[in-house]
Amino acid sequence: MQFTQKFIVVASDVAASLGRGWSAPGCISAELAVRCLLDQAEITEDIYELDLPEDWLAEVEEVLLEDADSQGLYSEGPDGADDDVVGLGFERWFTPFSPVDVVPAYARS
Repeated sequence: MQFTQKFIVVASDVAASLGRGWSAPGCISAELAVRCLLDQAEITEDIYELDLPEDWLAEVEEVLLEDADSQGLYSEGPDGADDDVVGLGFERWFTPFSPVDVVPAYARS
């Protein structure tokens, strides 16, 4: 199955979760989908010069991405990758974090 197809399914599930009642992302790709939505919200805030508190993005990230593993993908250490990236390989992006985490069946690895 193509990465794009899986990611679209996961991103749709994340968007639906915002409407039906939030549940924390169940896999790395879901965390990345949340980050994409937040990036777009930040762009929208800049374009329309919305009057949001200065730290709004950090506060929203704290609520939506509590204990997010994907943050390690954005960090760079001396070798170009942070130690936190261990276990965040691409092959695990659609694997549930734990047995109780939900990942849409069509996207599950």
